[in-house]
Amino acid sequence: MEIRKFYPNTSEIDTWMEEIWEAAKNLEVTVTHEPVPETLTGPFQVFANNVYLRFTEPDGSYFYAVYQPALSGPAPLVVHVPGYGSEVSIHPEIQAQGFSVLHVQPMGYMNPVERNLEKWDKNSDSWPVLPDTVRTFGKGGYKTFLTQCAAAILYTWTLPGVLPDRVSFFGTSQGGGCSLLLGSLFAGKGCRCVAADEPFLTNYEVADFRGAYGILNHAIGQLKEQGLLEKGLHSLGLVDTMNHAYRLQMPVMITSGTIDDVCPPESIAPLFDLLPGTKCYMSTKGMAHGHNMEFTTMAAAWLRMHA
Repeated sequence: MEIRKFYPNTSEIDTWMEEIWEAAKNLEVTVTHEPVPETLTGPFQVFANNVYLRFTEPDGSYFYAVYQPALSGPAPLVVHVPGYGSEVSIHPEIQAQGFSVLHVQPMGYMNPVERNLEKWDKNSDSWPVLPDTVRTFGKGGYKTFLTQCAAAILYTWTLPGVLPDRVSFFGTSQGGGCSLLLGSLFAGKGCRCVAADEPFLTNYEVADFRGAYGILNHAIGQLKEQGLLEKGLHSLGLVDTMNHAYRLQMPVMITSGTIDDVCPPESIAPLFDLLPGTKCYMSTKGMAHGHNMEFTTMAAAWLRMHA
Protein backbone atom coordinates (compact mmCIF):
# COMPACT_ATOMS: atom_id res chain seq x y z
CA MET A 1 0.00 0.00 0.00
CA GLU A 2 1.30 3.46 -0.90
CA ILE A 3 1.19 5.33 2.39
CA ARG A 4 4.12 7.74 2.50
CA LYS A 5 2.14 10.41 0.65
CA PHE A 6 -0.11 10.65 3.72
CA TYR A 7 2.76 10.98 6.21
CA PRO A 8 3.38 14.04 8.42
CA ASN A 9 6.07 16.53 7.50
CA THR A 10 9.13 17.28 9.64
CA SER A 11 7.41 20.17 11.39
CA GLU A 12 4.60 17.86 12.49
CA ILE A 13 7.11 15.26 13.69
CA ASP A 14 8.95 17.92 15.71
CA THR A 15 5.67 19.15 17.23
CA TRP A 16 4.60 15.62 18.20
CA MET A 17 7.94 14.97 19.86
CA GLU A 18 7.76 18.23 21.80
CA GLU A 19 4.24 17.37 22.97
CA ILE A 20 5.56 14.07 24.33
CA TRP A 21 8.48 15.80 26.04
CA GLU A 22 6.20 18.29 27.77
CA ALA A 23 3.77 15.53 28.77
CA ALA A 24 6.64 13.52 30.30
CA LYS A 25 7.93 16.47 32.29
CA ASN A 26 4.44 17.15 33.63
CA LEU A 27 3.28 13.57 34.21
CA GLU A 28 2.03 13.25 37.79
CA VAL A 29 3.29 10.00 39.26
CA THR A 30 4.03 8.60 42.68
CA VAL A 31 7.18 6.47 42.51
CA THR A 32 7.75 3.56 44.88
CA HIS A 33 10.74 1.21 45.05
CA GLU A 34 9.89 -2.48 45.27
CA PRO A 35 12.10 -5.59 45.44
CA VAL A 36 12.68 -7.51 42.23
CA PRO A 37 10.66 -10.73 42.67
CA GLU A 38 12.32 -14.13 42.69
CA THR A 39 10.10 -15.13 39.76
CA LEU A 40 12.23 -12.84 37.58
CA THR A 41 15.71 -13.34 39.00
CA GLY A 42 15.58 -16.86 40.42
CA PRO A 43 16.93 -17.71 43.88
CA PHE A 44 20.48 -16.55 43.07
CA GLN A 45 20.55 -12.78 42.56
CA VAL A 46 23.96 -11.71 41.30
CA PHE A 47 23.19 -8.02 41.71
CA ALA A 48 21.04 -7.77 44.83
CA ASN A 49 20.59 -3.99 44.57
CA ASN A 50 18.25 -4.24 41.57
CA VAL A 51 14.83 -2.70 42.24
CA TYR A 52 11.43 -2.37 40.61
CA LEU A 53 10.18 1.17 40.18
CA ARG A 54 6.40 1.49 40.23
CA PHE A 55 4.99 4.68 38.72
CA THR A 56 1.40 5.26 39.84
CA GLU A 57 -0.73 7.99 38.27
CA PRO A 58 -3.54 9.83 40.14
CA ASP A 59 -6.23 7.65 38.52
CA GLY A 60 -4.56 4.51 39.88
CA SER A 61 -3.06 3.36 36.57
CA TYR A 62 0.55 2.29 36.76
CA PHE A 63 3.62 1.25 34.85
CA TYR A 64 6.90 -0.28 35.93
CA ALA A 65 10.62 -0.20 35.28
CA VAL A 66 13.47 -2.40 36.49
CA TYR A 67 16.42 -0.35 37.72
CA GLN A 68 19.90 -1.88 37.88
CA PRO A 69 22.29 0.66 39.44
CA ALA A 70 25.90 0.55 38.35
CA LEU A 71 28.30 -1.25 40.65
CA SER A 72 30.07 2.09 41.13
CA GLY A 73 29.00 5.55 40.16
CA PRO A 74 28.16 8.09 39.09
CA ALA A 75 27.50 6.21 35.87
CA PRO A 76 25.76 6.82 32.52
CA LEU A 77 22.21 5.54 32.14
CA VAL A 78 21.37 2.95 29.47
CA VAL A 79 17.70 2.20 28.78
CA HIS A 80 16.40 -1.11 27.46
CA VAL A 81 12.97 -1.13 25.78
CA PRO A 82 10.94 -4.38 25.62
CA GLY A 83 9.73 -6.11 22.50
CA TYR A 84 6.04 -6.22 21.57
CA GLY A 85 5.53 -9.16 23.92
CA SER A 86 6.23 -6.76 26.80
CA GLU A 87 8.70 -9.20 28.33
CA VAL A 88 10.54 -8.09 31.46
CA SER A 89 14.32 -8.46 31.35
CA ILE A 90 17.44 -7.56 33.30
CA HIS A 91 20.83 -6.89 31.75
CA PRO A 92 23.77 -7.73 34.00
CA GLU A 93 26.03 -7.89 30.94
CA ILE A 94 25.47 -4.15 30.37
CA GLN A 95 25.50 -3.31 34.08
CA ALA A 96 28.89 -5.04 34.35
CA GLN A 97 30.27 -2.62 31.73
CA GLY A 98 29.88 0.25 34.21
CA PHE A 99 26.39 1.47 33.31
CA SER A 100 23.21 1.92 35.27
CA VAL A 101 20.47 0.08 33.35
CA LEU A 102 16.76 0.90 33.23
CA HIS A 103 14.38 -1.61 31.63
CA VAL A 104 11.17 0.33 30.99
CA GLN A 105 7.80 -1.43 31.06
CA PRO A 106 5.19 1.10 29.89
CA MET A 107 1.40 0.92 29.59
CA GLY A 108 0.84 -1.37 32.57
CA TYR A 109 0.88 -4.39 30.25
CA MET A 110 3.07 -6.26 32.74
CA ASN A 111 3.35 -6.15 36.50
CA PRO A 112 6.33 -7.73 38.28
CA VAL A 113 5.00 -11.28 37.99
CA GLU A 114 2.47 -11.57 35.14
CA ARG A 115 0.74 -10.06 32.12
CA ASN A 116 -2.21 -7.74 32.63
CA LEU A 117 -4.52 -9.51 30.19
CA GLU A 118 -7.32 -7.03 30.81
CA LYS A 119 -5.43 -4.81 28.39
CA TRP A 120 -5.08 -7.49 25.70
CA ASP A 121 -6.58 -6.66 22.28
CA LYS A 122 -8.49 -9.73 21.16
CA ASN A 123 -9.04 -8.33 17.64
CA SER A 124 -5.32 -8.29 16.87
CA ASP A 125 -4.36 -10.96 19.43
CA SER A 126 -1.71 -8.60 20.78
CA TRP A 127 -1.21 -5.56 22.92
CA PRO A 128 -3.11 -2.61 21.40
CA VAL A 129 -0.40 0.06 21.53
CA LEU A 130 0.23 0.21 17.76
CA PRO A 131 -3.43 -0.09 16.65
CA ASP A 132 -4.37 2.50 19.29
CA THR A 133 -1.84 4.90 17.79
CA VAL A 134 -3.80 5.00 14.53
CA ARG A 135 -7.25 4.72 16.15
CA THR A 136 -6.52 7.82 18.26
CA PHE A 137 -4.72 9.59 15.40
CA GLY A 138 -1.50 9.88 17.38
CA LYS A 139 -3.07 11.08 20.65
CA GLY A 140 -2.72 7.71 22.38
CA GLY A 141 -0.90 4.44 21.84
CA TYR A 142 2.80 5.14 21.35
CA LYS A 143 2.35 8.73 22.48
CA THR A 144 1.47 7.36 25.92
CA PHE A 145 4.17 4.66 25.68
CA LEU A 146 6.94 7.16 24.91
CA THR A 147 5.66 9.65 27.49
CA GLN A 148 5.89 7.01 30.22
CA CYS A 149 9.35 5.93 29.08
CA ALA A 150 10.57 9.50 29.18
CA ALA A 151 9.00 10.15 32.60
CA ALA A 152 10.78 7.06 33.97
CA ILE A 153 14.10 8.32 32.58
CA LEU A 154 13.64 11.82 34.01
CA TYR A 155 12.99 10.28 37.43
CA THR A 156 15.96 7.92 37.21
CA TRP A 157 18.23 10.84 36.37
CA THR A 158 17.49 12.17 39.89
CA LEU A 159 18.74 9.01 41.66
CA PRO A 160 22.13 8.92 43.40
CA GLY A 161 24.88 7.45 41.27
CA VAL A 162 23.22 8.28 37.92
CA LEU A 163 24.77 10.86 35.63
CA PRO A 164 21.94 13.25 34.71
CA ASP A 165 21.20 14.47 31.20
CA ARG A 166 22.96 11.48 29.65
CA VAL A 167 21.13 8.44 28.27
CA SER A 168 21.44 5.77 25.58
CA PHE A 169 18.91 3.26 24.27
CA PHE A 170 18.88 -0.34 23.07
CA GLY A 171 16.38 -3.07 22.33
CA THR A 172 15.13 -5.69 19.88
CA SER A 173 12.09 -5.54 17.55
CA GLN A 174 9.64 -3.08 19.17
CA GLY A 175 12.51 -2.35 21.55
CA GLY A 176 14.68 -1.45 18.57
CA GLY A 177 12.04 0.75 16.97
CA CYS A 178 11.21 2.51 20.22
CA SER A 179 14.91 2.97 21.00
CA LEU A 180 15.10 4.96 17.77
CA LEU A 181 11.96 6.94 18.65
CA LEU A 182 13.35 7.66 22.13
CA GLY A 183 16.63 8.68 20.53
CA SER A 184 14.61 11.12 18.47
CA LEU A 185 12.76 12.33 21.57
CA PHE A 186 15.99 12.83 23.56
CA ALA A 187 17.94 14.30 20.64
CA GLY A 188 19.62 17.41 22.02
CA LYS A 189 18.38 16.41 25.48
CA GLY A 190 21.11 14.00 26.51
CA CYS A 191 20.95 11.06 24.08
CA ARG A 192 24.44 9.68 23.48
CA CYS A 193 23.73 6.71 21.19
CA VAL A 194 21.20 4.07 20.08
CA ALA A 195 21.53 0.35 19.32
CA ALA A 196 18.42 -0.91 17.52
CA ASP A 197 18.15 -4.63 16.82
CA GLU A 198 15.78 -5.70 14.01
CA PRO A 199 13.75 -2.52 14.57
CA PHE A 200 9.97 -2.75 14.32
CA LEU A 201 8.05 0.46 13.51
CA THR A 202 10.26 0.97 10.48
CA ASN A 203 9.23 1.63 6.88
CA TYR A 204 5.56 0.59 6.93
CA GLU A 205 5.26 1.05 3.18
CA VAL A 206 7.94 -1.54 2.41
CA ALA A 207 6.81 -3.84 5.25
CA ASP A 208 3.33 -3.66 3.66
CA PHE A 209 1.50 -5.04 6.70
CA ARG A 210 3.46 -8.31 6.58
CA GLY A 211 4.91 -10.10 9.59
CA ALA A 212 4.58 -8.12 12.81
CA TYR A 213 2.89 -5.31 10.89
CA GLY A 214 -0.19 -7.50 10.51
CA ILE A 215 -1.09 -6.30 14.02
CA LEU A 216 -2.51 -3.25 12.24
CA ASN A 217 -4.85 -5.04 9.84
CA HIS A 218 -7.99 -4.91 12.00
CA ALA A 219 -7.56 -1.22 12.85
CA ILE A 220 -6.83 -0.35 9.21
CA GLY A 221 -10.00 -2.17 8.17
CA GLN A 222 -12.00 -0.18 10.72
CA LEU A 223 -10.59 3.11 9.46
CA LYS A 224 -11.44 2.18 5.87
CA GLU A 225 -15.06 1.52 6.86
CA GLN A 226 -15.21 4.85 8.68
CA GLY A 227 -13.69 6.80 5.80
CA LEU A 228 -10.73 7.77 8.01
CA LEU A 229 -7.97 5.73 6.42
CA GLU A 230 -5.87 8.70 5.22
CA LYS A 231 -6.03 10.31 8.67
CA GLY A 232 -4.97 7.02 10.27
CA LEU A 233 -2.06 6.58 7.87
CA HIS A 234 -0.97 10.13 8.61
CA SER A 235 -0.76 9.27 12.31
CA LEU A 236 1.05 6.03 11.51
CA GLY A 237 3.81 8.15 10.04
CA LEU A 238 4.42 9.64 13.47
CA VAL A 239 5.81 6.27 14.56
CA ASP A 240 7.69 5.32 11.41
CA THR A 241 11.36 5.55 12.35
CA MET A 242 12.13 6.56 8.76
CA ASN A 243 10.47 9.90 9.52
CA HIS A 244 12.77 10.45 12.52
CA ALA A 245 16.08 9.76 10.77
CA TYR A 246 16.87 13.47 10.37
CA ARG A 247 16.64 13.88 14.17
CA LEU A 248 18.98 10.95 14.88
CA GLN A 249 22.26 12.83 14.75
CA MET A 250 23.80 10.67 17.52
CA PRO A 251 25.68 7.40 16.77
CA VAL A 252 23.17 4.73 15.73
CA MET A 253 23.68 1.01 15.22
CA ILE A 254 20.95 -1.02 13.52
CA THR A 255 20.80 -4.72 12.67
CA SER A 256 18.74 -7.09 10.56
CA GLY A 257 18.56 -10.80 9.90
CA THR A 258 18.51 -12.02 6.30
CA ILE A 259 15.61 -14.45 6.91
CA ASP A 260 13.62 -12.26 9.29
CA ASP A 261 10.00 -12.41 8.10
CA VAL A 262 8.68 -10.51 11.17
CA CYS A 263 10.59 -7.26 10.61
CA PRO A 264 11.88 -7.79 7.06
CA PRO A 265 15.43 -6.61 6.31
CA GLU A 266 14.31 -4.80 3.16
CA SER A 267 12.30 -2.46 5.40
CA ILE A 268 15.26 -1.79 7.70
CA ALA A 269 18.17 -1.22 5.28
CA PRO A 270 16.74 2.03 3.80
CA LEU A 271 16.67 3.56 7.29
CA PHE A 272 20.44 3.12 7.56
CA ASP A 273 20.93 5.10 4.35
CA LEU A 274 19.02 8.05 5.84
CA LEU A 275 20.90 8.26 9.12
CA PRO A 276 23.02 11.45 9.09
CA GLY A 277 25.64 10.72 11.77
CA THR A 278 28.04 7.98 12.88
CA LYS A 279 26.35 4.69 12.09
CA CYS A 280 26.81 0.95 11.86
CA TYR A 281 24.71 -1.65 10.05
CA MET A 282 25.00 -5.35 10.86
CA SER A 283 23.22 -7.88 8.63
CA THR A 284 23.43 -11.45 9.95
CA LYS A 285 23.14 -14.19 7.34
CA GLY A 286 20.59 -16.86 8.19
CA MET A 287 19.28 -14.96 11.22
CA ALA A 288 15.53 -15.04 11.90
CA HIS A 289 13.69 -12.65 14.21
CA GLY A 290 14.49 -12.44 17.90
CA HIS A 291 17.10 -11.32 20.40
CA ASN A 292 20.49 -12.91 19.81
CA MET A 293 23.98 -12.97 21.28
CA GLU A 294 25.48 -11.26 18.24
CA PHE A 295 23.46 -8.15 19.02
CA THR A 296 24.24 -8.33 22.74
CA THR A 297 27.96 -8.35 21.97
CA MET A 298 27.78 -5.58 19.38
CA ALA A 299 25.49 -3.41 21.51
CA ALA A 300 27.81 -3.68 24.51
CA ALA A 301 30.73 -2.53 22.35
CA TRP A 302 28.67 0.30 20.82
CA LEU A 303 27.65 1.50 24.27
CA ARG A 304 31.24 1.38 25.53
CA MET A 305 32.35 3.56 22.62
CA HIS A 306 29.55 6.10 22.68
CA ALA A 307 27.38 6.01 25.83
